[in-house]
Amino acid sequence: MTLWRAFAVAVCVLGAPSVVFATQNVPQVLVDISVGDPRGVTLPSDLVFQDGAGEERRLGEWTERDRPVLLTLNYMGCPMLCGLQQSGLAASIEASGLSAGKDCLVLKVSINPDETAEMAQKATERLSGVVGGAWDMVVAQPDVLATLTEALEFGYTKDPVSGEYAHAAAIFVLSPGGKVSQVLGGLQPEGRDLRLATVDASAGKVGNTLDVLLLSCMQYDPEAQSYAPTGRRIMRAGGVVVLSGLTVFLGVMWRRERNGCEEESNV
Repeated sequence: MTLWRAFAVAVCVLGAPSVVFATQNVPQVLVDISVGDPRGVTLPSDLVFQDGAGEERRLGEWTERDRPVLLTLNYMGCPMLCGLQQSGLAASIEASGLSAGKDCLVLKVSINPDETAEMAQKATERLSGVVGGAWDMVVAQPDVLATLTEALEFGYTKDPVSGEYAHAAAIFVLSPGGKVSQVLGGLQPEGRDLRLATVDASAGKVGNTLDVLLLSCMQYDPEAQSYAPTGRRIMRAGGVVVLSGLTVFLGVMWRRERNGCEEESNV
């Protein structure tokens, strides 16, 4: 394994928002690799990709639906890292209890503009057959990739010698409408973190009541790359629970009192 490829492995394993590299003794191919913090950014819905059938499809065909989108940037000719990220994402989705295509959409965009629709079709069939659910792999022209990666603050670079791309591993969780809700770093996020990020992006439409309650107590920590409980949110959630319980209690007592009064008046 070459030195720069070993560094690339580390990038994907540790890839997370705000990854920063020291330039000393680091190959130039890795200097500009990073993933920023694009949360709150709405991606242009008119970006045009090409799917496995060779058909042109707007980004809005995914983001304008009623489900969150898990967007990753990879390429099909990647000798190792992208395959690891795909396997990791599949394992995370399975661990989360979510179903790709039902609870969320999975869109993988090739960062290599030389890759073809035919390659995308084979990749889509392979991924969907192995992990289950609906996965889409698409390719795009350089200008589209530039617009997308700039909006996502996703830095990557091509090694002029090997022709391989060095990039970090990140999952961009998009809410319906195309807004970046969360960025999960690493090859295989915890299933709980992926589930909570998806529930959060869907505004509670995905998941159950327990997920929404848990999310109200948790906040994503970009440095730890995980959701963690926060005192303020726990107190807020506890206050909601207490208030709800008090409301139910008072309602029951009021109903009993009213029924008692009606019985006395009937006598």
